[in-house]
Amino acid sequence: MKIELLQWLYVAIVAPLLGGIGGWISGILRARRSRRQLVDYLSGLPTESKSVLVEFVINEKHTLRGDPNSPPVRVLIQHGVLTKGPGGGTYDAVDSYLSVSNKFWTVRHRWLASDAEAMQIQVEILSEQSSA
Repeated sequence: MKIELLQWLYVAIVAPLLGGIGGWISGILRARRSRRQLVDYLSGLPTESKSVLVEFVINEKHTLRGDPNSPPVRVLIQHGVLTKGPGGGTYDAVDSYLSVSNKFWTVRHRWLASDAEAMQIQVEILSEQSSA
């Protein structure tokens, strides 16, 4: 009788709780690993492309107007980091809305904190803006 009660408690209460906790921890670890991969991916981009992304971070804006045909922006669009939106009220290709993909936008501060080159680019851009 006592063993049957313990078996029932394990099957009905303990096992589902342990499974739920394990799934929750697994999800947290998977998300952390995914964020780390995105940060490493951004760190491997060319310097010119990093400077474009730093402009988004400095302005704290998800969408900016820019030239979608410049080489660094084309690299970012091809890699899925940026998306090209419609023209900004004009018909020329130089004036389009560029948006950072949500998955990269969420790791922007971690990327800047871990990538020394991106941090140096940010310092250079901010010093240029303050001197102008």
